[in-house]
Amino acid sequence: PQKQRHGAATAAARKQVRDLPDLSDSVVWVTGASSGLGEALACQFASRGARVILSGRNTDQLKRVQSRCIREQQDADHTAAPTKLSTKLSRIVSSSSSSSSSSSSSPFPSSSSFPILAFDLEAIETLPRVAEEAEAIFGRIDTLVLCGGISTRGEIKDSSWKLHNKVLAVNHMSS
Repeated sequence: PQKQRHGAATAAARKQVRDLPDLSDSVVWVTGASSGLGEALACQFASRGARVILSGRNTDQLKRVQSRCIREQQDADHTAAPTKLSTKLSRIVSSSSSSSSSSSSSPFPSSSSFPILAFDLEAIETLPRVAEEAEAIFGRIDTLVLCGGISTRGEIKDSSWKLHNKVLAVNHMSS
């Protein structure tokens, strides 16, 4: 029974994703993209064709998510409507028939569609520079998704002010 519910939920989620608009002209920047909700959203944006800037502290995890985004976008391209596939194929044919000195980009997803911009949200003083770097990657940011955050467990009386300040800096001040 639990497997059936999970399967039904997965099918419903996939249907909702299919119904989302094409985002191939969009640039999305996701903070907290190395895990959890940030990772899931980055992959969803990738499956809709968006270019996604992946940010977080853990570069190894961001590389893993980058690979996943490439796969998600490739999988979405394989299941695309024939008209979208035909458009991509015609771009391939036209780019391969153009001269070799041409600098046309590949229509297939690659790591350049999902650049990694690692930084720590706690370093608030660096955020203006990081934002400029993010914008410079594709020349614009259409959507900013703030998923970076931290939490703490336990009673307030047992926690240090340093920890409270870190939580405030990452979860509130950095946004």
